[in-house]
Amino acid sequence: MMKEISRAMFSLISYMRANSGEPRNDNFALPHKYFDSLAAGTPVIVRKDFLSMANQVKRLGVGTIIDPEDVERSVEKVIKAYSNYSNILRNVEIHQHEFVWSEDKEKQFLEFVLS
Repeated sequence: MMKEISRAMFSLISYMRANSGEPRNDNFALPHKYFDSLAAGTPVIVRKDFLSMANQVKRLGVGTIIDPEDVERSVEKVIKAYSNYSNILRNVEIHQHEFVWSEDKEKQFLEFVLS
């Protein structure tokens, strides 16, 4: 899967909610596809409602944020991201290590859990 993701120019992370009621846990969810995409070196396009991902994407500059309710503006943002692709890709490369579960991170996690 990582090989296929790495071949893409962008990875779209947007899905329909199961229901419209509260609480909306998916606002703060960070799905595997998000981590896999960035670990594979592929910039992301995320839905603005996914607050945690959107905040990270904005802070790190590793993709763009869209609003499916505003298609015209979303298309403009994707086109802008495409024209700024080299900068976004550089940001992904800078932050890529943050999205990879290395042996060191596993060791730190185990030490944290066991302490």
